[in-house]
Amino acid sequence: MKLLTSQKDEIYALINEFDGFHPTQFQINEFPANRTITFGFKNSIYFFQFNYSKEGDVYLKYSPGFEKYEESTGYLSWGEIVLRFDDWLVNLKREITTPDYWGNLKKQISGITFINQIDNEKFTFSEYEDLEGRLESLKSHLNTIPLLKEQHTEIINHLDKLSQQAKDLGKFDWGNLFIGTMIAVFIQLAVSQENISALWELIKSTFSNYFLE
Repeated sequence: MKLLTSQKDEIYALINEFDGFHPTQFQINEFPANRTITFGFKNSIYFFQFNYSKEGDVYLKYSPGFEKYEESTGYLSWGEIVLRFDDWLVNLKREITTPDYWGNLKKQISGITFINQIDNEKFTFSEYEDLEGRLESLKSHLNTIPLLKEQHTEIINHLDKLSQQAKDLGKFDWGNLFIGTMIAVFIQLAVSQENISALWELIKSTFSNYFLE
């Protein structure tokens, strides 16, 4: 099945008139054997697909949807298809411009690695004193980051708990608990991406060559 040239031109015009997109960012793939035509957004997983019945009726499948990763329709008229395509462009712009907090967090975490020499023996008295000093330094430097008051308070509370837990845990286990706790706290408190980046930099500088590289 094929789209009429006038129909392709209408799709072209929709893209061209949509703020933030240009037709060169899209490509058309036609699969006659499967009776499908797909408009793909280049270098992405997103698409808008025409599916034809043997009788020539058209239903759609597209991603992203309004509330779902992928949505589909029943048979539609051309006028209805044009409206759905315009809606798809809205969904597409939303997804490619929204911050990927989880992805960015994963990248930041991947840059945090334990030093090779760390063991899982319990902290000696002097090691625990050193750890407490580093935690106190970390808490005092939180003021340099524009956190909300409740975020600042909760992070301090968790650092105090981690300090107490270090009395009973091995160094390697405590390091893993520390990183896991910080990740969970930042997410639960909805800390902004900018502040998360600043917090990780502060953590890395505080514990560099201690238990983090």
